[in-house]
Amino acid sequence: MTSKDTETLAALAASCGNEQIAEIYNEARFGGRAVVHPDDLHTLDSPEASAYSGLKECLSFLGRGEVARLWKHGDDAEILVVENLLHQRSDLPVWLRNKEEAMLTAQWKQQCKALGVSPDGRDKKAESIRLVPVAFQVLYYGNKPREAPTTLAEMLVKSGMPKRSPDADPDVHLVWRIPDGASV
Repeated sequence: MTSKDTETLAALAASCGNEQIAEIYNEARFGGRAVVHPDDLHTLDSPEASAYSGLKECLSFLGRGEVARLWKHGDDAEILVVENLLHQRSDLPVWLRNKEEAMLTAQWKQQCKALGVSPDGRDKKAESIRLVPVAFQVLYYGNKPREAPTTLAEMLVKSGMPKRSPDADPDVHLVWRIPDGASV
């Protein structure tokens, strides 16, 4: 990655505030309905996020060009991540799934530590642990149309096995191509 790429990603991340994140998720997940409200989004190191153990540790898994917010809606919460990409990644679905797993593992370990239990999951006290789910939206700013897979399902070997319900393994992200010169 060139220093210009690094600067561009930093600028994209800096320009992606609560209003933009709400708009991206409302369009991608809710068909344009205003479900995610900017006032319900909080940084992972905010006082609102401190009620959820392990969220601050999730910040260490964010790279250049990534922005994450805690979305609190009623009694539920979710980490919404916007990933800005300048170049295609052929491993994007696996890369995002690994990042999601790392963020969930960080929450698990921090909550185990707070409870004074081993993270091996054998202690009965660990049954009370609740993790905040992670969702990704990818904005691709590349010059070429995306050719690599955008979902894990596209990467899996096709076989004669019965198909699972789409609800059984939802995609962790959608890829949106941003035309040259456009801003979000």
